[in-house]
Amino acid sequence: MSTLRSTIDRLRGVEQSLVISDPVAMTIRRAYKLSPGRTSKLLDLPCWMNDWEMTTVQLTMDDTPWGGQNMISVRFSLHAQLFVRDADIDRGAEIATAFHEAFLVALAKDMVQPGDEWDGTVRGGLKLLEWAGEAFPGLDLFVDCSFGIENG
Repeated sequence: MSTLRSTIDRLRGVEQSLVISDPVAMTIRRAYKLSPGRTSKLLDLPCWMNDWEMTTVQLTMDDTPWGGQNMISVRFSLHAQLFVRDADIDRGAEIATAFHEAFLVALAKDMVQPGDEWDGTVRGGLKLLEWAGEAFPGLDLFVDCSFGIENG
């Protein structure tokens, strides 16, 4: 069974593995588990920034005569942002879009494991992102997932 930490690690592995060849040959230079301070300059580009938000918690109690266990179902939204640097903003957008396609293919291949409750929902898209007073073409994506936690 997956946990939030193992899923974040797998997501970062997917991000770090991405390679594109068009419109230019490029690889990801860094995938942060947690974003650095907003005033820190981004030097290793393109890079992914990650954080997460818990969206819902549900407690399920199994009151069967033969016993059972309580489960806590927790739903998370993983927030993944790709920052690209290119002097030509249109080409930067094309690079980000190429990484988006590679991300979806790699995500489908590497993230879904037997026993996972990952629902396969990915939301978001191409954005002009800001970091440390600088604008970057990039991706602003949300990956939704659920986990069950045994409670007794």
